[in-house]
This record gives sequence, structure tokens and C-alpha cells, in this order.
Amino acid sequence: MNLPLPHGTSLFVYPDPLHLPERVDVRDGLRIMELPEALLRVSAAFFRTRETDAAIALRMVRSPLDVARTALEKGPIDAVGRLVGGWRAIGDGVAADSLRRAVEESGHSFAETNPFHSPPPMLGRRPASPYAGRVAEMWARMREAVSETWESPPPKVAADEYLIELDGRAERDAWNSLSIEGYRVTPELIEAVREGRDVFDDATQRDRLAASGYLRAQKSVRASVAAVLEGQDGADVVRRDLDSWYSAMFSPHVEAGLRRRPQLLGYRHQPVYIRGSRHVPPPHEAVPDAMDELFGQLREERLASVRAVLGHFVFAWIHPFTDGNGRLGRVLMNVQLASGGYSWTVVRMENRTEYMAALEAASVEGDIRAFAALLRREMEAGS
Repeated sequence: MNLPLPHGTSLFVYPDPLHLPERVDVRDGLRIMELPEALLRVSAAFFRTRETDAAIALRMVRSPLDVARTALEKGPIDAVGRLVGGWRAIGDGVAADSLRRAVEESGHSFAETNPFHSPPPMLGRRPASPYAGRVAEMWARMREAVSETWESPPPKVAADEYLIELDGRAERDAWNSLSIEGYRVTPELIEAVREGRDVFDDATQRDRLAASGYLRAQKSVRASVAAVLEGQDGADVVRRDLDSWYSAMFSPHVEAGLRRRPQLLGYRHQPVYIRGSRHVPPPHEAVPDAMDELFGQLREERLASVRAVLGHFVFAWIHPFTDGNGRLGRVLMNVQLASGGYSWTVVRMENRTEYMAALEAASVEGDIRAFAALLRREMEAGS
């Protein structure tokens, strides 16, 4: 079939039913191959070079019988062996046995092989979306490296002493956290905003609003810290209070007429990009599932240090809001640190380059070690 195109050009379309899929999915306007057929067609190298993607894809299959039906209809049967081995490697022996039985009972044989180069995380439940699956995979892969970096837990501190210490670090925390995000604030501006003084001759509106919003958020966060010190579950506190932190942080922008109050409700409804980073956060449609998975991992994780480090990293990786993700990620980290008795940790502006590079390495290369080590050093420096 000849397809006419602009400027006197054309494209000859040659249907090839042996290689083109009969059924397709349409995602974001793109026609893509259905997952069972795609898993049968990818090469064995995919499971070695893209282990996380392959494990997520296997866990996203609704039924191994869909794979069996596709293999019997279109092949290749040889690929069934690595899918059976792949499911067994990620801890889903039921799916592995179901696929093996369905194909063998149809009169075909194959050799089962483990396609993964290294053992993938053993995760049982099927994620709501690929992005939720990636959160689970990253958490499972990274937690050991974090726990090794944060081996010794701190001695417990009385709640009232902890809050006094927290209050003493509030202005320093505000200056460093805002400066890391590129705001031109000074300790004097932070102090003036905290005291309600109107001395902003050298400060732009953007910087004044950011300082005011951060200090308001600190009050909300202090109540959250008090709750975890009283014994409330750190994961539940974050899930309950995150919206309050975000709303407080940007309420001055509403009062200045730069935002509308409804814009502070819920997660972002648009794509976001991180300046200078190769990491592209998930599309906005995937954010609710990814955040639910993050909250689930926080709830299931027994080590406060892992909740803090990976909670901060995964939050930044998801980037659930249009703005404020770095500041909120560090708040989430500190609430989890408080739940384990660790001191409130200020990531210092002087270490911004190292901090951003460590986040980039974790996001793009999957290496959390530098990020975990940096946060440990910052915690110890402030203790």
C-alpha cells in the first residue's frame, strides 16, 4: 500500500503478519505491542542489561496463561524457557509453573533457564503500574547498601530535648534548604521573616515568599515530629501530613495572588523536568501509584535509616509536586530520622554539588551508596 505524504513524497507500507502483532495496546496515543508478546520477542540480553525493567515487566503480566496462549499461537516456544526461569527468579513460582504446565500440556518442550545475570529482588505482589514496580525494585535493591552505611543506631533522646534541639536548628535548616534550591536568601532575611519584620530591601518577592513558606511549613513539620516522638508510625505520619507541609510551604504564594488555593491540593497534573539531570520523573498519571508504593515501602521497612535515605531519594525520583520536591524530600527524610532517634539533619549548602551528584547517581545509575554516605556524614556533623 502506498501512503502519500507531503511535498510529493510517499511511504510504501508492507504488511508483514508474521512479524507485526495482531493485537496492540494504545498508550498516550502510541500503538505498542501487548506485554505478553513483547516479553516473548525480546532477546535474552534484555534480561541481563535491563534487569529491573525485565523484572517489572514480568510482574506486570496479569496472567501467565496470556503468555502461554501467545507463545502457542505465534511463538517462539524457546522464549518460554527464559520467562519460566525469570518468574522463578523473582519469586513467583506459581506463575512459572502455570506457564510451564500450559505449554507442556500442549505438546511442546523447552529448556528452563534463568535469564538474569544477578538475582533480582524477590517481590511478590503485582504493582499497580510500572512506575510503582520500579519504586519497589529500587527499594529492594538499595536497602542493603543503605543499612550497611547506617549500621549503628543512635541512643534515644527524650522527646522534649529533641524538639528543643530541632527549634535551635530551624533557621539554619531553612537557609541551607532554600539555598540548595537556588533561592537567594540570607540568615538575616530568614530571621526577619520569622520575627515578622518588614525589612526586605534587598530581597526579591520570590525569595521572600519562599522563606515565609518554608518557615510556615516548619511549624507543621514540628507537629509531625512530635507525633513520631510520641510513638506514632513514621510512615502513617508522612502520609497524613504531607499535604499539610506542601500547603503551608506555598500558602504565601496564594496570599500574594501567584497561585490559587486549589492548586495546592493533590499531586501535579503536568510533566516536570529537573534542571541539569538526565533523570525524567514519571508522567503525572503514574504519580499516585508510585506514591502509594512509596508509602507502602515506608510502612513495611523496619529500619528508620533506610526509611529516611530511600524515602528522600524515592520522593525526589517521583517528584510528585510541581515545586518544592527537594525541600519536602529532606523534610520526609528528617521525620523518618526522628522516628529512629537520629538527629535532625541539615544538608549544608557547601555540599550542594556532592549532594546533587549523589542524587543523580542514584536516579540514573541506580547507585545509592554515595547518597547514603553523604547523608550519614551530614547527620553526624550536626550531632
